[in-house]
Amino acid sequence: MQKKGGEMKKLVIFLLGTVCFAISAEIRMSTLFSNGMMLQAEKEVLVWGECAPQSKVVVEFNQEIKNTTADENGKWQVKIGPFPTGITGNMTIRSGEEIKEISDVITGELWFASGQSNMEWIVSNSANAAEEIKNANYPEIRFFKLKKDVAKTPVDELTEGSWVKITPQTVPTLSAVAYFFARELHITKKIPVGIIESSWGGTPIESWMPIEVLSKKELYAPILERAKDIPADMDEMKKQQQELAGGEKRDEYIKDTGISAEAANFAKTDYDDSSWKKINLPQLWEKSPINLKIDGAVWFRKHIDIPSINSIKEAKISLGPIDDFDITYFNGTEVGKTDSSVENHWLHPRNYDIPVKILREGDNLISVRVFDHFGGGGFGGKSEQMKLSLINENGDAISIPLNGEWRFYIERQVAEPRKVTHPCHRASSLYNAMVYPVAPYGIRGFLWYQGESNAWRAYQYRELLPDMIESWRSLWGGEQKPFLIVQLANFLDRKDYYEPSQWAELREAQLLTFNKVPNTGLAVIIDIGEANDIHPKNKQDVGKRLALWAQKLVFGDDIVYSGPLFKSVEFLDGKAIISFDHVGNGLKASGGGNKLSGFVIAGEDKKFYNAEAFIEGNKVIVYAKEVQNPVAVRYCWANNPPASLYNSANLPASPFRTDDWKESTIGNR
Repeated sequence: MQKKGGEMKKLVIFLLGTVCFAISAEIRMSTLFSNGMMLQAEKEVLVWGECAPQSKVVVEFNQEIKNTTADENGKWQVKIGPFPTGITGNMTIRSGEEIKEISDVITGELWFASGQSNMEWIVSNSANAAEEIKNANYPEIRFFKLKKDVAKTPVDELTEGSWVKITPQTVPTLSAVAYFFARELHITKKIPVGIIESSWGGTPIESWMPIEVLSKKELYAPILERAKDIPADMDEMKKQQQELAGGEKRDEYIKDTGISAEAANFAKTDYDDSSWKKINLPQLWEKSPINLKIDGAVWFRKHIDIPSINSIKEAKISLGPIDDFDITYFNGTEVGKTDSSVENHWLHPRNYDIPVKILREGDNLISVRVFDHFGGGGFGGKSEQMKLSLINENGDAISIPLNGEWRFYIERQVAEPRKVTHPCHRASSLYNAMVYPVAPYGIRGFLWYQGESNAWRAYQYRELLPDMIESWRSLWGGEQKPFLIVQLANFLDRKDYYEPSQWAELREAQLLTFNKVPNTGLAVIIDIGEANDIHPKNKQDVGKRLALWAQKLVFGDDIVYSGPLFKSVEFLDGKAIISFDHVGNGLKASGGGNKLSGFVIAGEDKKFYNAEAFIEGNKVIVYAKEVQNPVAVRYCWANNPPASLYNSANLPASPFRTDDWKESTIGNR
């Protein structure tokens, strides 16, 4: 009986093995290995996948054939190349009877682009978008855009995503910074360029780092402690949301069930809204004096006066970004709406055309239904973004401001906004889902535009960014691949006096990382930001300045690739004499001549005063009558400073300071 039982057991194992072999016979690979993909040129690259255990695998590309054998788990990998730039063809993978063919493969320069919303910011929301999209015909620029995802542990493979060529149809929803970088490099070097885009707006740097790295330093203990209160994945988030909602079953986002019967009249011009409460716009309703703490639908109405409509030939209403969705009416007629089909809808400025025939001389009514399905809700822009624009037959423009007092009414209140933090803010959640599964796919280097979410703890960022760079390089095999950093742009109101600045401290952390970590680049954009928009529309110059660094670090081009960077300071006779690296053929002032703005100077008392500054040769001289014996100078040390110092290549100087005095803005939590 024992022998019979043993034989039966062997038979079962054999049959199960046969079934498993049949199931495993299909060649499975990351979606990175798919039609239209780019392979990094001039380097050996890894090709990997799964198939039947112990089976032979043959990989063929560009007349190179590599053989290997899958392990007992069916996993296999081979190295191929290096191949010259611009090779095209099909890649074939064979295992037994199974054949996988990947068409339209091209070799070129491939970069991994990551960060938060300014990296995610799409081409269609950038400056001169219509013209840029119209002219986007670059079949040798390839993009692979990762789906947003989170994970509590590292994910082995990507199972979604595909490669696209740059066309007017594909480019609108791609990263503008990454696209303009790729385009600049493609045109300048006449080579194929690829981007693997992995970004998520509003996320902190620790979400993009491995937990092992964050666990090694006491400095990061607050990050790990904070992570305990953040859901590890979407399932855990939904569970916490249900608990906060008293057990009611709810989705991640609340759903709009449509306009109620009562609210069907709210857009009509004869509806009496005199009982509605008043609110000043723009502002999110949670942050307003009325302090609404809801998700749901809220209506807003405003009457405006148009003196004459006789010669008006065009009309447009602008409301700035609205969080999250809106339907906008003019004199009872729907003129536009934005829903979830619009990427980054909560950041998307509302600009709708108004048919001239519905304009009225005298009183006109604007009605807006706003539906908020998560977090803050309402009008998130600036006052100057809210306006009615009228153009007459002579082409003259008339602008009627729409900011200020509106009336509002709550159509549907769902609940207080959920206080569950999204898993994308949890330490390592994005590294696990959106970085780890990409490696070790062959790339040239990295593009990184992030820091806004870490500005309130900039000193911690001094170590976070270098540690992240090291961890990513390690994940890709330890090579010191080029890592190109975008320094934060100018933002918020401009002040005419010195004050501590978190944004200045974060920019300094990025500069210190550049100085400390080998083979990095720093694209300075202190001159192209916008006071009232954290997402400057000029992404073209960001891409160009990143591409200059790539030209230098990768190709060794003899070009001016950086703006002036602080080198040293000498204090002599009541003046600061500052020297710079990367002056090119000389320093220059943005307004012409040699006078500069944006400098402050201090003595031992640490009180800073606006300073006189001018260019003398390749140095800058700084002084102030209030400071007889200066010991410290700062340049562009503010949220939104007046950048004035450039080099001969019209590249701006990085903000800097010569002291290391700690400010009240510093946090490491």
